[in-house]
Amino acid sequence: MFLLRLLLVFIFLVVNSAASKCDFKNELTLMRWNVSCENLLEIHFEHNNLTENRWTSIAFGNGPGMNNLESIIFSRGDDNSITTNTGYTPKKKKVVVDDISYVTVKNIQLNGDKFSVTVTRPLGPVGPRNFSLDQCVNWIIVPGGSMKGDKYKKHHGGILFVKSKELGVRENSSNFLFLETRSGFHQECVWLPIAQQFIEALLKATRKFEGTPRVIEHSIRSCRLIFRALGPQSLTFVEPVVTTMIETYPKHRHSSYLYLASVIVDEYGQLDNMRPGLLKMLDTLARHTFPLFEGTGAVNHPDTVDDLFRLAQRFTMRAPTVFFTNQISQMLFVWAVCNLRIDHPDANRSVCKFILEVLEQLALAKKNGYSDDGVTTAQLLVDHQAQNIVTNALAMAMFSHSGQVRRDMAELILHVGKENLAKYADRLACAVLQLPNNPMKATEKQLTDFVDNVAKEREKHSVFNHIRDLAKLFI
Repeated sequence: MFLLRLLLVFIFLVVNSAASKCDFKNELTLMRWNVSCENLLEIHFEHNNLTENRWTSIAFGNGPGMNNLESIIFSRGDDNSITTNTGYTPKKKKVVVDDISYVTVKNIQLNGDKFSVTVTRPLGPVGPRNFSLDQCVNWIIVPGGSMKGDKYKKHHGGILFVKSKELGVRENSSNFLFLETRSGFHQECVWLPIAQQFIEALLKATRKFEGTPRVIEHSIRSCRLIFRALGPQSLTFVEPVVTTMIETYPKHRHSSYLYLASVIVDEYGQLDNMRPGLLKMLDTLARHTFPLFEGTGAVNHPDTVDDLFRLAQRFTMRAPTVFFTNQISQMLFVWAVCNLRIDHPDANRSVCKFILEVLEQLALAKKNGYSDDGVTTAQLLVDHQAQNIVTNALAMAMFSHSGQVRRDMAELILHVGKENLAKYADRLACAVLQLPNNPMKATEKQLTDFVDNVAKEREKHSVFNHIRDLAKLFI
């Protein structure tokens, strides 16, 4: 046991000291990349605050400065549409946009102001200038600037340079932040062989002590830290870790397995070749978790509820089409709706965020005119469960003592309403009839006014206020 604790401490120290070497992330942006055996470069990019009429970009080249750079530019219009362009900077403060973008765009998502996208392009020469990334050393993230019509205005704030030199962080007089990695995406992390040995040891410990929750919790947490630290370079660990979870979880249903699974999906769910295995993992974990929720079981397992629906939300974000075309997504969604009334802050929030993610994905697909089998299945699922969502969310909002829970439920009700405005008032009226109003606490007129007022609102805070006022009559 002492050796195991020592191992865990060492992993924690190594993970935290080496994490910055394997990908790039700060409070505003995140970027991960990998190169396939066919020399296809895949870049996953996230921006946490891409508001309307703003742009952000990834650029490549050796300058000097901001001159002669190839760019991938993402912009958000005032109608929330996302446009992806490629271009170059012949000189400072000037961007020439290509007539046709030469990158392939996958999995564009916009949740509120949080934007994420995955793009691919050949590593070798491509585009009108035959630009190659095979020898490129400078990767540049431009957090963004405003737009005027279809024109990109000057960027605001610092520019992030990812260079291929010795690791270091420094700031120069031009307000550029330099993050220098050892050799871009070609050089493996220096402690990768050690991580391999750690993973093997942790999986052995997991199998040997599979019935000891404390050991399992610490071992799985260490695996989770390693995955987060290595980012894309942890790819070789996915298969043995997922196999261990599939074999062990049915016998000992530790919720920490679900948490680790959500991290793996977050890291690799956007990769097509990984999705079948991850979907099998989800199916096994979910089907062996559902029996715990029967009756009042969810109340006794709030951590499991929290971790399972976090995993479901990650799948909805990273692989929506394959998720919704699988039967397990329908079962997860139904169980989520059933557990909307769970009186535990973390568990309730995970359930709510999963349902909200589904509704937001549908709203985004509708706005962009996009449809596939996943969208169709998700739409049918929401149509079937919409009344139950409104009924459970209203009941939870009425009788919860948590302001955060009430706000979450108000947002959920509003999203269901926006999804189908024609049926919004009827669904609210049906939900109101389910409230415990015997003996009378609210008159028929008060309930009718509540339905009419909420049905007219388009802001979460206004819906929250109406629910709060009605709740005063029932408490």
